[in-house]
Amino acid sequence: MLKLKINQKKIYLLSLIFFSISLPLSEKLLYSSLIFLVTFWLIEGKFKRKMQILSERKSILIFLSIFLIHIIALLYTKNLNWGFYDLVYIKLPLLIFPIVIGTSPPLKKSDLTLVILTFTITVLLTTLINSFILFGFIKYPISNFRDISIFTHHIKLAIMINISIFSLIYLIFNKSIIRYKWFYILIVCWLILFLFFLKSLTGIIIFTALLIITSIFFSNKVKNRYLKYFLKFYPIPIFIVFIIYIISINNNSFKNIKKINVKELNQKTKYGNYYYHNLNSGQIENGNYVWINVCWNELKEEWRKISNIPFNGLDYKGQEIKYTIIRYLTSKNLTKDKEGLISLKEKDIRNIENGIANHIYKNKYSLYPRIYQILWEIDCYKKGFDYSNSSLILRYISIKTTFDIIKDNLCLGLGLGDFRNKLQDQYRKNKTNLPPKKRITPHNQLITFLAAFGILGLIIILFAFIYPIIYEHKKNIFLFTIIILTFTLAFLSEDTLESFLGNSLVTFFYSIFIFGIK
Repeated sequence: MLKLKINQKKIYLLSLIFFSISLPLSEKLLYSSLIFLVTFWLIEGKFKRKMQILSERKSILIFLSIFLIHIIALLYTKNLNWGFYDLVYIKLPLLIFPIVIGTSPPLKKSDLTLVILTFTITVLLTTLINSFILFGFIKYPISNFRDISIFTHHIKLAIMINISIFSLIYLIFNKSIIRYKWFYILIVCWLILFLFFLKSLTGIIIFTALLIITSIFFSNKVKNRYLKYFLKFYPIPIFIVFIIYIISINNNSFKNIKKINVKELNQKTKYGNYYYHNLNSGQIENGNYVWINVCWNELKEEWRKISNIPFNGLDYKGQEIKYTIIRYLTSKNLTKDKEGLISLKEKDIRNIENGIANHIYKNKYSLYPRIYQILWEIDCYKKGFDYSNSSLILRYISIKTTFDIIKDNLCLGLGLGDFRNKLQDQYRKNKTNLPPKKRITPHNQLITFLAAFGILGLIIILFAFIYPIIYEHKKNIFLFTIIILTFTLAFLSEDTLESFLGNSLVTFFYSIFIFGIK
């Protein structure tokens, strides 16, 4: 209208770059960048040509059937409010990206590289800022490893880190890119290191699986026979050593525990007060029995002197602090009495107040505390203790509960809006002793789709994801294969598409590789 000359291809590319930058930073920024992309697409016009492209490219229409399944599932749902919210505020990228990217001018290889590099650089910057928090250079309250990811959910960040790592590895081995290879190698090394600092089990598993696949892929291009065999088979001894390491932690911490006779235990503290002993509970912390050498009166009296949090109050994680005290003292092999509390240092008191129940959890840089925590959670669940703070056990319980409602609605599922309501009803029906905020969804995208749309809907969705890859001849693109494997592995441990960020991340990269490049 203003007769301005606009380079449409550059604006389109800039809008994709803006969106890629927004992914690791902010969901609000993500909404803004999506609006910018759609607005430009509408202003550009040329709708006749765009409609012709849509009618000719069957792959786009087939992928759009995923969004259509969501619309159909609204027809047999009672909770229309949540259904419409899910459709508009979470699943809209499933509609927008295939249409906008699929009907826009195809990207050149250099354009794709630019989008991926800007995304990777933004991920790098977020990890650097998060590391400043981890190392204490930026003062920010954190109580566990998840809190260092201040821009986005830690699992989503782990997924984006993996995409960045293997994108750079692809560029490093690309013969057409000569400059900056050593810089890329340094970034890869840092991102791998930070991934382990983040301690996301999902992220580490994805990284390990992709590393093995990448090694096998590049081994076929190596001429040196010994190097070829090394790249193919080195994961086997590493895997064996890692399994032995986990078994040794489990044995030393929970299995090979020295038997204790109650009669051999001290009956009184150093100050003449009686101990409480209970070996029947079987609760263990760092190989030590939790419920022996406990003197409640001395703990209550001494705690009042060293902390402003009441002994019967809650720590900063919302846990009863008296039990955090008991576990922390046990983890250091101290008696749970006045003498035990006196021996603690100032930083130990702050750890307890922050809800850290074992002194090894304060080790920010080791993977050992994370492995120990998982094994401890499993041990507690087996022995019937409270598991409400165990993410692993909560997922297991949620999957079991979800299958209780799936078996009665296997064909068409529960509909788009009713799944969450029915799941909460089933939790109550099963008399699950979890607080309402801990009654989570399955954290598995395939199971979530099965519950919402049934076996028929799940088959259509899987077909809609897979068929365009074959139809558009993209199955042999190495980097795209790595990204698809990343999302597939993420689907098994997280319902990635049930958040706007996760949906945008998956659909954006899928659409660029499938519909956006020649």
